[in-house]
Amino acid sequence: MKTLIYEISKNNKPVYIGKSKEDCIISRKSKHKKRWGDNITLIIIDEIEGVDKQIWKPLESYWINQYKNWGFNIENKNEGGNGKHATKTVEWKKEYNKKYNEIYNLNKPWRRYYNLEYRQQWHAANPDKQKLYRKKHNEKCRLKKDMN
Repeated sequence: MKTLIYEISKNNKPVYIGKSKEDCIISRKSKHKKRWGDNITLIIIDEIEGVDKQIWKPLESYWINQYKNWGFNIENKNEGGNGKHATKTVEWKKEYNKKYNEIYNLNKPWRRYYNLEYRQQWHAANPDKQKLYRKKHNEKCRLKKDMN
């Protein structure tokens, strides 16, 4: 299987450099159409035999830097090889996880406390809360399943 390095052009101007496996190139183009519209062209600029990241990652970075050096305003958010996850910083991930955990734990108060002894005391004082939550959740799941 080959790995392809490609250019996405809009109005004959390069806007993005990416990589894809040979058999996924059509789906990559359709995903890029969602961002830049139907009037784009996908041009393969390099081919690598195999899918080893140690080989294609530096090559993708090379092409991104080359296009920037040529003066094109490409919209790659990083220097290549990291995909969509590279745009999320460590601080962003920590903040997102903190917000998610606050929301998640507010909905399930028995998970709010990590101390096993306290959790056992809470369960003893509120024996039905977790059961009621699970019952509501299971009913929602059943309804979704029946609708499908």
